[in-house]
Amino acid sequence: MINLELYNEFNSELEDKWLAIENDFLKNPFNSFYWIFHWYNTVGINSLKLKPQIVLLYNDNILSYILPFCVIERKGIKVLEWIGDIQSDYCSPIVINNFIDNQNDFEKIWHKILLKLEKFDVINLNRQPIQIDFGIKNPFVIYLKNKAHDISYQLNINNTWEEFSNEKKKKKILYDSNRQKRRINEKGIIKFLIPESNTKNKEIIKEMIKFKRTRYKLMKVTDLLSSQHSRNFYLGLNSALEKGILKLHLSALLINDKIVATHLGTILNENFYYLMPSNDFNDWKKYSVGRLLLEELLKISFEQNFKVFDFSIGDESYKKNWCNQKTELYQHIKPINFKGIIYVLFLKMKNILIKSNFWKKIKFFRK
Repeated sequence: MINLELYNEFNSELEDKWLAIENDFLKNPFNSFYWIFHWYNTVGINSLKLKPQIVLLYNDNILSYILPFCVIERKGIKVLEWIGDIQSDYCSPIVINNFIDNQNDFEKIWHKILLKLEKFDVINLNRQPIQIDFGIKNPFVIYLKNKAHDISYQLNINNTWEEFSNEKKKKKILYDSNRQKRRINEKGIIKFLIPESNTKNKEIIKEMIKFKRTRYKLMKVTDLLSSQHSRNFYLGLNSALEKGILKLHLSALLINDKIVATHLGTILNENFYYLMPSNDFNDWKKYSVGRLLLEELLKISFEQNFKVFDFSIGDESYKKNWCNQKTELYQHIKPINFKGIIYVLFLKMKNILIKSNFWKKIKFFRK
C-alpha cells in the first residue's frame, strides 16, 4: 500500500525523519538535509520565494523515497522543480527502498504524487543523473521522458598518486605545473592551506566570492553571486553543515601569505566534490594558480583513499585531462497548461540565445 506525506515547510518532524536515513542512504551531497535547509533559509525563501513540496513516499508503512520538490514562480509561471536551484549540481530523489521497478507502477505513483502537490503550470526536473547508486537507477529519468541536458566528469580513483601522475598525459601537465612553481618561487613562497579556524574559513569564502565575481565581470556573463542571499549561502555553509554527515572542504593557495586561489567543495561517502574553484584572474592567471590548487586537492584525495573525485556539472575542457568517467545529466520538462507551454517556449528561445553572442546583450533572458 502506497502512502504519501507532504511537507510544505521545514519542521522538526521532517528533520528527524530525513536525518534518520542519511547515514545509510544519502548518495547525493545536494540532498543533505542541512544543505537544503540552509539553502532554503538563505536563497530559496528570499530570492526565489519558493514553496517546499517535499514528499515522503511510504510502501507498506516503510519510508521508501524522499522527494525534495518545490514550486517556484518564474516570470509569473509556477514551476515544479527539484529544490536547490543552481546551487545544486545533481538533483534526484533519496532512495531508501527501491521498490518501483516498472513503468506502470511508476506512472500510477507519479500521478498520485502530482495530485498531492500544490498547483503548478509546468514541470521542469533538471540536472538529473540516471544512476543514484550502484544498482539503483533514478526512476524520474528512466520512467519519464527526458533528454540529456548537461554533463559532469568524475575521476574514479583506482591506483596510487604516483601511478596516476606517471601516466603520459598527466606527466606532461605536472611537468608544466612544476615549471610554473619555479616561476612563482622567484616572486615568493607558495603555500597550500586547509584552514582550521572559522575566521580563516570566512576569509577564504570571501576571497572565493570576490574572485568569482571579478571573473563573471571579465567574461561578461551573469553574476551568479550578485545577490547577497547567494553570498550568504556560501558564507554560512560551514556552520550549517557542522552537525551533518556532509562535510565542507575549504582550501587555498597562497603566495607570500596572500590568497591567490581558493576552492569550496564537499566530502560525502569518501567522495570529494569539486564545486567552487576560483583564482586571482587579474594578477596570477598566467601562473596557473587554479590548476596548482586543483593538483593539491587531487593528491590529497589519493592519499586519503577517496573513491571518487567528482568535478561536478560543467563541460570545461580542463576536466577531461584528469577524469576517466563522464556522466550525462537529464531534464524532464512538461507543460501542464497554456502558461506552461509559454514557459517551455521561453526556455527553448533562451537556449538558442545562450549559444549566440546576442545572449549577452539581453538582460531579461539572463535572469
